[in-house]
Amino acid sequence: MANVKTEELKKRVLAMIPEQQAVSLESLYQLLNPGEDNITGVLQSLLSKKQLVMASGEKGEVFFARPEADLEELGRALGAGGWTYNQQFLVNQMVRVKSDLKQRAEQAVLDLLADGRPRTGEELADLLILPAGGPGGISGVIELPDGSLTIKSTSAGQAELARRKEEAEALAAAVERQRKILKELVSESKAVTGGELLQALGEPVLPDAIAHLVKLGDGSYALPDSRAALQDIIDFLQSVDSLGRQEFYRMFKAHKKTVASVKKGREAGPLIILPDGRVTVATTPAGQAELQRREVLAAVSACLDELAARRAFVRPEDFLPRLRGFAEAEAGARGWIRMNLGGKQYWCSPKEYKPEVMAEELKELAGQNLRGTGKPITPAVFLLENSRSPKEAAKRLGLKPAEIGELTEAGHLQGFELEGSPRLWRLGVEALNTPGAIEQIIRRTEKIRLVDAARVLGVAPELVRRMVREGYLSTAGKSANGPRGLAYLVRRADVEEILPIKNDLIDRWEHRDRRRDADRGIGPRAKRKPARRKQEPLAVPSELVLDPFQEESIGALLAGRSVLVAAPTGTGKTLVAEKIISKVLGLGQEVIYTSPLKALSNQKFRDFGELFGKAKVGLITGDISINDRAPLLVMTTEIFRNWCFANPGWMDQISHVIFDEIHYLDDTDRGTAWEESIIFAPPHIKILGLSATVPNIQELAAWIAEVRGFPVKVVVETRRAVPLEISWISPRGEVLNEAEAREEIEDLRQGDGSEYMLGDDTVG
Repeated sequence: MANVKTEELKKRVLAMIPEQQAVSLESLYQLLNPGEDNITGVLQSLLSKKQLVMASGEKGEVFFARPEADLEELGRALGAGGWTYNQQFLVNQMVRVKSDLKQRAEQAVLDLLADGRPRTGEELADLLILPAGGPGGISGVIELPDGSLTIKSTSAGQAELARRKEEAEALAAAVERQRKILKELVSESKAVTGGELLQALGEPVLPDAIAHLVKLGDGSYALPDSRAALQDIIDFLQSVDSLGRQEFYRMFKAHKKTVASVKKGREAGPLIILPDGRVTVATTPAGQAELQRREVLAAVSACLDELAARRAFVRPEDFLPRLRGFAEAEAGARGWIRMNLGGKQYWCSPKEYKPEVMAEELKELAGQNLRGTGKPITPAVFLLENSRSPKEAAKRLGLKPAEIGELTEAGHLQGFELEGSPRLWRLGVEALNTPGAIEQIIRRTEKIRLVDAARVLGVAPELVRRMVREGYLSTAGKSANGPRGLAYLVRRADVEEILPIKNDLIDRWEHRDRRRDADRGIGPRAKRKPARRKQEPLAVPSELVLDPFQEESIGALLAGRSVLVAAPTGTGKTLVAEKIISKVLGLGQEVIYTSPLKALSNQKFRDFGELFGKAKVGLITGDISINDRAPLLVMTTEIFRNWCFANPGWMDQISHVIFDEIHYLDDTDRGTAWEESIIFAPPHIKILGLSATVPNIQELAAWIAEVRGFPVKVVVETRRAVPLEISWISPRGEVLNEAEAREEIEDLRQGDGSEYMLGDDTVG
């Protein structure tokens, strides 16, 4: 429809411009209907389509002509510039023309009415062109009661002004009279109906008289923000349970004080602001639930204050499970800082504490001996001062961030998370900042492929894979550089820890495999055996008979003494440990078994689980913790050393600690873990030390007795239950004695070794 009207207007415009003449914008606008709002758009369309051309005259007036007209002749006649088209110029000129024509029309109306004779709008329209909006909007013109128009300065205009003033004064007096009556009728606590208003006033209610009142839901009237009005809000909220804030503002905008209070988050009277911003009252289900929530939060807040008065670091477990969500929200709102330490969550109080108090707490929680001096500070600041970010640690140690990650993953650097950001203990970083130490640790934390681990151990790769399958080695990720795509990685330190027990593992697996093959009816492969005396099979007694050194060791332990046992591998040192463990567990006490290697700890954990029951055995190493409240705990010696510093109170029920491979005490690569464990273990704990290679065992016992303050029993066994024999293996896999081996070597030296060649692969 709009397009049809526009096209008709275009035709009218073109028809008003003769072929060889120009028409001004003002003339064109006057010829058209002044009410046409689309004149500017129509002219712009005609100009853009080259159906019209436009020029500006010397006085700024605008002219239009057809493009086929003699534009040069028209330009000279009109004094116009070049014919062109500028959209913004046309818009500005159209605004000017409209304004000029309106002013002329208004002035024409004023001139016509100046004779003092009132005229109607129709009469004025017959005599002249009226301005847009009609003559009633002209300043100085006034409308009389009969609808005619005149000028305010005329006698008729002055009379109308006087009448209007008298009428306004009468209305104001009536409004004031009604308001006085309403003031006595409507109070803070009372609302009135429309009927009561009519009865009290005795006349129709004037709108201005009740403009200061609000109309309630039942049709009655009340003062804004009064108790009566507030009760109306309460009744509505009870019917809808709750109302969104914006909707509340819109519905009750007349109650300005109440709305302003809610906007500021303050609850007016019985109104309740819910956490999501909705508004309700206490008698609704939503309000009752919110009051219960606030009651719980008040209790949680009081509990937080009580805990903060006693310590700086609080566990979520200090609250009942159903309250932990409330506690976390309240702690976050009050500025408590979240910390993850050793896989456990803590909240750091926003209060200030003495550094020595926080240092003592962290010694118990993390086994860290932090500096504790100076003025009181917040726990978060204390933690930041005693830690480094991974980036700072890397810069301090001259390492790459990835290497810091490797050290942390391997347990050489320990730390925590503060609000999700990792931090490393400053003392741990400084401890690594010694010449040569960091290079050795980096090498031990290096991740190597299984084939490289096999080279380190001097075994076949299949045996390394078996170590991984059976838990003696833990994988440390995968590498995409393997010969067949992804290949597992292990840490060099873990591999090197396997070296002392490698032969025992291989012997055990071979024995297990032979027994399995025998059960399946599979015979051993034929091999040439060395020419030596056939060994008689060992007799199996009907019941276990202890060796004298075992009886002596167990007797001393049961008598309450500490014992050092030195016996060759395979003679039964572990049996002494098993006997005392069985006795301790039977008395309802606890015992700790330590080993220098994570792999050996894993092995003992499995063995003791089968012997004493899995529920009674726990495992704690640098990277895993299983059943850590068990009465028999297997751990690395470093972990026990940390317990001696951080958790001495946790070892009241521990009667014995067993140090397997105690000869590691003199291992420089392992630091002072053994010495510190023996020195700082609680005084009531008795020590059982096991070793196969302690040449100065008497000297060691004397030192332990000196630092522990009680005598130490030394038991030495020299008999070797498993004789040591040296054999050789030929390139064909045959087991040879020394004479046979020398003969093979001589044959190889004199021959070309072709018998050991298969195709292109050398087997020898």
